[in-house]
Amino acid sequence: MSRKQTYKWVTRVHDIKWRFRSHERDTVSLCDNLRKASFFMRTNHHQSLLLICVFACVAMPTHAADRMRAGQWDGTWTGAGGTRPTSSCVAQGDADAMNGDVKSVRAYLEKIIPPSICNVTDIKVIGSQIIYTSVCTGGKENVITTNYHGDSFESVDTNGAKSVAKRVGACK
Repeated sequence: MSRKQTYKWVTRVHDIKWRFRSHERDTVSLCDNLRKASFFMRTNHHQSLLLICVFACVAMPTHAADRMRAGQWDGTWTGAGGTRPTSSCVAQGDADAMNGDVKSVRAYLEKIIPPSICNVTDIKVIGSQIIYTSVCTGGKENVITTNYHGDSFESVDTNGAKSVAKRVGACK
């Protein structure tokens, strides 16, 4: 073997060894990285349970947001071929009733819609939506669906009437 051939052979062997060792180093560093990462991937059940409780407590108030806030409410009512402006002052007690359960919503509706004029039945409270049925002196059943957003609402009924309003500030 000539000197040139020997040099090429040694260079190739050295290159092969270097490549092998390079892969070996990559494998070792990969194993080290996996070992280090597994420390962070271990499940601490107590810590997980605590985090779930914290997130549930933080999320609850956002889910239980008020349907309606106290204050001056201005809007429009459209039905029977016409549109008219509406304005009302919603007291804190009335807002609390509308933000409550079916029983408190029924009490409020019977306060503002006297049973001698309309009989309110079948009240459903589903999140920010209230649906109720009323039968007035004309005898025709009417289902009213109102979606509340805290400072605004929109309402439609089966007779074709629509109402929208928004809170404009404190009562006048």
